[in-house]
Amino acid sequence: MLEKKKTVNKPKTLIMLLFMTFCLLAPLYSYAEEAKWLVPPGFEGEELAKIREWEKTWVGKRVDRTNVDQVKEFLPAPVRDVMVEKDKWGDFDFWFEVVPYRTYQPTPGMIKATAKYSPGSRFENDKYNAILVNYKDIAGVPFPRPKTGQEVAWNFNSWSRGDTVYKKGGGFTVSAKSTMERYTGQFYWRTFYASRVDLPPLPRIPDKKNPRGIRRANVMKMTAPTSMTDFATFYVKYIDMNKEDDSWLYWPRFRKVIRLQSDQRDDTVDGTDLINDDETGYDGRVNKNKYKLLGRKKLLLCRHTDPAKFERHEGMVMMGGLQREMNNVYMVEVFTQPPKYVYSKQVWYIDPETWLINYKECYDQQGRLWKFYENYQNMIKSKATDKGEVPIQNGSTFVDIIRRHGTPGSETMFQVGLEIPLNKYSIRALERKAY
Repeated sequence: MLEKKKTVNKPKTLIMLLFMTFCLLAPLYSYAEEAKWLVPPGFEGEELAKIREWEKTWVGKRVDRTNVDQVKEFLPAPVRDVMVEKDKWGDFDFWFEVVPYRTYQPTPGMIKATAKYSPGSRFENDKYNAILVNYKDIAGVPFPRPKTGQEVAWNFNSWSRGDTVYKKGGGFTVSAKSTMERYTGQFYWRTFYASRVDLPPLPRIPDKKNPRGIRRANVMKMTAPTSMTDFATFYVKYIDMNKEDDSWLYWPRFRKVIRLQSDQRDDTVDGTDLINDDETGYDGRVNKNKYKLLGRKKLLLCRHTDPAKFERHEGMVMMGGLQREMNNVYMVEVFTQPPKYVYSKQVWYIDPETWLINYKECYDQQGRLWKFYENYQNMIKSKATDKGEVPIQNGSTFVDIIRRHGTPGSETMFQVGLEIPLNKYSIRALERKAY
């Protein structure tokens, strides 16, 4: 008698396979959902309680030259000097309001990227020119609890700042001696090709679409003054940290595109107080500096600001109407290695949650304090996700203490996490303007 052939119950087998797949993937899904933000807040526990007690007296108060010395221990000294020294900086009201400390709520992508990549973060070496291992393929904050100035600097460098940026704004170049000034306006586009956390593809754009190994590309187009209308720049930072950044300019007057030399990075930008390396606090190659962590300091800095509340009159080198909140910043001393660099040293004051440079001081070759920079920071929503925030710079000021000169500015529109065509970032895109 022939044995009856067994039949397979296909629906039942399919259900079993799906169940087994779910069991295998569930831990990974659970890990992604339960990933915690590894960066501690600037204040917590007893420290936070002390700040809240101090805030009972000061939050909501208007601080100007008449009462600023009551909080001068929490204010950068050069900022206080601009507020009170009328003979030097003009009889202006550089007032600010104290607002309560608020922690930062990162996007899910930032949380997951930090949880995934930070445990393996390490340098190829611990000397000058150190670079993160697998720098090309990681994202998030590499060192959530940094122990050295180098780690703090790489936290600042490694963020994608919303993956893409489109903004519109402007600023003034001001002489405090004469109160003469000039306005410049611009549109600005920026895309990170690597270190992306919210806008796919993650964590970087594939090599096929990025054959030149670009890490970040910027395009800026000027709208004012009239003599500079349509002037544009194209700037590239590479994944290879030993490769110098590239910059091209389009001059509408000559209908010509020119390339900047790499040794022009410390030239001043269009008569302002900034050099090319000063954008967003520092825009040079982070691996060409030596860093020393000086510790932490509590300062009233511009962390959650509203440009609509900024006040400025002709001749002011710094904004009034700012919102300042207490922050427990990292202080990092920075020495740039190439000889004859324009600054003998810098001191960066870095937000311990967002890793933006809130404030910095620049020293000349004689060791004198030459300039100070303040970043007016805020947190906004990304178009790539409906959760969390992205820290952005919605304004800034650069003040040349020696020449009594200032470059204040703010953004009237700022968007992050939106799709920007990659063909915008090319020399060809600049050349098309010339024809």
